[in-house]
Amino acid sequence: MAETKKIELEFKNGLIDELEEAAHNEDIQKGKFVREAMKLYLRERRRIKMTEAMKSGYLEMSHINRKLSEDGFSQDIRDFLSYEISLTGCGSF
Repeated sequence: MAETKKIELEFKNGLIDELEEAAHNEDIQKGKFVREAMKLYLRERRRIKMTEAMKSGYLEMSHINRKLSEDGFSQDIRDFLSYEISLTGCGSF
C-alpha cells in the first residue's frame, strides 16, 4: 500500500461550500475530491509545461531549419550555375 501523509488546508468559506457541494454531487468524500482535483491540476500543469517546452523547441528548430534550407538553396544556385557553365562551354559568367 502506498505511503500517505496527512496535511491540513485552509480554505475560504465560499470555496469550502463549493467543495462540499461538488463532493456531494459526485457522491465522494471531500478528501477524495480534493485529491482527485490536485492530481488533475498537477497533470494539467505538466501538460502545459511540456507543451511550452515543445513549442520552444520547435521554434528553435525552425531557425536552424531555415538556416539549413538557405545554405542548401545557396549551394543549389552555385551547382546550377556551374552546370550551366559546363553546358555553354564558357569559363565563367
